[in-house]
Parts: sequence; structure tokens; C-alpha cells
Amino acid sequence: MRKKPERVEVVRVDHDFHKINHFITLTADAMFVNGNKFLVTLSRRIRLFTAEFILTSTAAQLSSSIKKIVNLYARAGFVVNAVLMDQEFDKIVDEVPLLEVNTTVAREHVGEIERGLCAVQERGRGIVSTLPFSHLPRQVVIHLVYFVVLWLNSMPATKEGISDKLSPREIVLRRHLDFEKHCRGNFGSYIEAHYDDTITNTMKARAYPALLLGPTGNIQGTIKAYDLTTGRVKKPRTFTAYPMPDRVIRAVNKIGLREQKKTQERSLELRNRRNERFDWDNDELIEDAEETESRRSIAHPEIPANPPGITFESEIVPDGAVDRVLTSENEISHTAQVNAGLSNSNPARSTGVSQQERETIDLSLLPEEESQGGKIVKNRKKSMIYPVRTKMDLWMHR
Repeated sequence: MRKKPERVEVVRVDHDFHKINHFITLTADAMFVNGNKFLVTLSRRIRLFTAEFILTSTAAQLSSSIKKIVNLYARAGFVVNAVLMDQEFDKIVDEVPLLEVNTTVAREHVGEIERGLCAVQERGRGIVSTLPFSHLPRQVVIHLVYFVVLWLNSMPATKEGISDKLSPREIVLRRHLDFEKHCRGNFGSYIEAHYDDTITNTMKARAYPALLLGPTGNIQGTIKAYDLTTGRVKKPRTFTAYPMPDRVIRAVNKIGLREQKKTQERSLELRNRRNERFDWDNDELIEDAEETESRRSIAHPEIPANPPGITFESEIVPDGAVDRVLTSENEISHTAQVNAGLSNSNPARSTGVSQQERETIDLSLLPEEESQGGKIVKNRKKSMIYPVRTKMDLWMHR
């Protein structure tokens, strides 16, 4: 049943920071996350992060992204008068004539943005470590960076910021985040997003499987969902959260393996604008093999990991049958005899009537006539050939 949309109340955060800190200086740099390029900026004093996925590094693309950020600050009453960037961004100087673009010399970096990229990497890898997937699809990686930047801007920058009560997002966008609206699920959790069609009296599916990619940041708390069927990012109005099934994990790993490299398994790889490792990256630390193996060892191997009597989805084959190892028919028959107290024979011996002990007779003979080694069974409708059965056979086929 469709729910009535809630009324959107626009509540602005009033402050006078745009009068005290009217002019803003930005620091910017480009980075690669699992092969996807982003332009990341960080403002001094306000400490607001911005990140945008870019397909190319042309002057037109970079200047367009910078102009969007300048307009964002202008809407809040701030004026961006300078941007500090690396030497490779000299090509955008002529594209933004109203903005001073200051570039560094060779082998020099902007310290603030370098530390900001490190913070994005730390929080992104922390989220990836909680996900059950071995490979992430491209759209999930892109929106993971957006998710990290959103919550970095939602906390007050107490050390280097201009306010210890208002977050950078509240200072620039002048809007609060509501816990009940914007924190409705963890990143990467499994949901069934609703289509919310106008006509609902049809056999069309009401929902589609998706992964939660966090809130969009609007006032009403709309979420972003990665459709596992089409591979697109959608914005459903309502959804239902469910535990993560094994089939969803396998589907996401299959998509991620197709879109990423095998070396990026269970990792979030960040590189600089030249697609090289950062100087502060320490991912190549060599661990002791014995210590690694000891951490992977099971403390109590005699205790089964699966709860008894519960069939997991990983144990079910696609046709719906439970994938179990069955014993032979002879062992099953012998077990049934032993449980019934009818046999004490060797389990390896074939139970039932052997082929030599079974004989057939022709029912076309006279009803009172007996054949050697068998009995004549009269059938009023038609004559058939039946094997001679013992008491054990009759018990097994009751």
C-alpha cells in the first residue's frame, strides 16, 4: 500500500560566519579509487570536503567542476578567491579568469588536501572491511566516496574549523541532518526497494533487489539504491531492509569481478593524480607468515560453525534441492533393518532379496498350478510377470 509523502519543512541554520570569514581559500587535488578518478577539494577554516567523479582530466572538465564548487560557496554568502593545486592543473588557469589558481613547483604538494585524501582513504577502507563482498562494483565504489565525504562534512571541525558546534555542511548548506531520515541503514546493506507504481492491481513485481548506498542529502532523506538487476543507481521513496542472502553476495562479487581488477579483492586502492601510490601509503607491509596463519586458525575445530538443524542458502542448489551427500541404497536399507530389529548382518552385505533369489513366473498358467521356485498369482484383468518376494521385501515395500 502506498504511503502518503511527508511534508517537507525547510529549516535553515542561521549564522554570521559568512561575514567574519567572507573570503575562502580552497585546496584541490585529484585521486584514483580503484581506477575511478575524483576531484577532491577542501576549504581552509571551514573544512568542507567536496568530491566529484570525473571521466577525463581535460581543462574543460576540471574547470567545470571548480565552477560548481565556487557557486556552492557563493550561495552561502562566501567568496572563493584562490585555489591551491598541484602543477599539473596549470591548464585551467585561463578557464577560470575570476579565480586565482596558485600551483606548486615540481615535487611539491599541498599539505591540507594530502591529509584530507588520507582521511577519506581511512574511512573508506573502514567501511569496506565491514562488507561481505570480495569485489565491489564500480557504482558502489563511486558512491562509497560520496558517502564518506557526506559524513565527514556532518561532524564539527573542532581543531581547525571556525565552529565547534556547527558542522561544515551546516555552515555552507545551512541544513541539518535528521537521524531518523538520513540514518536508516548501513552502507552496502541489502534492501528491497519499492517501485511505487500508480497502478498496483497487476502481476508486476512491487520491489527490486538493491544495495543501500546512503542518503542523497536532501531534506526528506531520500536514499540511493544500487539496482542489482540493471546495475543502475536509483532513488526509491520507500524500501524494506532484509538480512544479506548468500545469493546477493555471489551476485555482487560477480559484478565487481567483471568491473574491477583481481588485485583489488577486499581492498579500496587510492592513488594520486598520476595513478601512482601515495608516499604515505603503507599497504605493502610484509607480515610474518606464522602470525598470519595463527590468526586464521580455528580455536575450537571440534565445534561445528553452523547451527544444527538449519539449512543455509549456501547449501541449496539453484533448483531448490538441498545439496547433501547421500549414502548408498544398501546402507540405507541396512540401517532401516537394524533400527527395526530385523537384521544383524554385516552393513557391507547387500540387503533385501538378491538377484539369484528372485525368480519370475508366467501368470498365464492355470490359477491352481505352481511353478518351480515360485507361486502363481492370478490377475483378473491381465496376466503379468511378478518377482517372488520374501517377508523382508514385503516389509520394505509396505
